[in-house]
Amino acid sequence: MKGFLRLIFVVPFLLIVVGCGENVSGSEYDELLDAVAEYHYDSYSGANFEGDPRENADLTVWENGRYVRIGFFSEEDGSLMYKTYYEIVEDNIDRMDGYGENAVMSMEPEYQERMGNEL
Repeated sequence: MKGFLRLIFVVPFLLIVVGCGENVSGSEYDELLDAVAEYHYDSYSGANFEGDPRENADLTVWENGRYVRIGFFSEEDGSLMYKTYYEIVEDNIDRMDGYGENAVMSMEPEYQERMGNEL
């Protein structure tokens, strides 16, 4: 009987621990970065991009996803170009001006990704 009672208490505990585990399929910022990459590409590239825009992007996140920088790599020489900073406010993606960019650049990034791979 003691073994049965232990099992009743241990199984739900293990399910809770496993359910609250870290997301191993990607970063906690996946949805945010997908949205910013698609927004940026649709708004500023003017081209019809096939596939995942994050595969050709350099992405950096600050302050729990409040600020995001995105830049795309040149196909010719691989250099990073078109770096743009965004502020995420109440699910709106707002492009930042130069003053805001300088303030964000001085902060320590929380997450960085290059060409779809976490740094």
